[in-house]
Amino acid sequence: MVNPITIARALFAFGRLAWDPGTGTDRVLGLIADIDDSGGKQKLLESLSEDPDVREAIARKPELGHIDVDALEELPVGTLGHAFAGYLRSHGFDVGDITPDPNDEGSDADYAVNHLRATHDIWHTVTGFGTDVAGELGLQAFYLAQIQGPVPLILLAGGLLNGLRQGPDEVARRMDLIAAGWRLGRAARPLFGVDWAARWDRPLTEIRSELALAA
Repeated sequence: MVNPITIARALFAFGRLAWDPGTGTDRVLGLIADIDDSGGKQKLLESLSEDPDVREAIARKPELGHIDVDALEELPVGTLGHAFAGYLRSHGFDVGDITPDPNDEGSDADYAVNHLRATHDIWHTVTGFGTDVAGELGLQAFYLAQIQGPVPLILLAGGLLNGLRQGPDEVARRMDLIAAGWRLGRAARPLFGVDWAARWDRPLTEIRSELALAA
């Protein structure tokens, strides 16, 4: 049974997200932690394990390892590594933020949560969704199509409610990207558990074709 305090924090996080997706992000991360504490990790693992390929990936536990952005930037233009380095540079992101949870006990459930957190920006790179609100919603729809869980639904609902403040044109744009993310996620191969570190030097177009992301 979910703790009533968890429910209260979830509702508060959702309200802040609906008002301003930018300032709500930290609270949503807190919400994710609450979901983890209330058994969400295990439910996520069970959902992921329904796919035999993902189940095999969880058993292998591929890791990103150390990410040397300078070295990735030196890879040929058009490779996954070069594109990912450019993505990180252009957004001012620090790979130091991609660190394991210090409370990680090494379980399959912990690995699942940490892997999703660590590879989020790679999913942005290979799917092509931007990091503005509409792009994030598109990627969350992609997540929802591939992985059952409450967090994408909360982010999508909050982003759409916030869209009411932005006007009909922005609502339409967000809906377009949400629809695109859902369709792409349903058509694509599972991105969870892909050994990205073994693909840094491969052409991004080739990887997208391999994962049915070419559309």
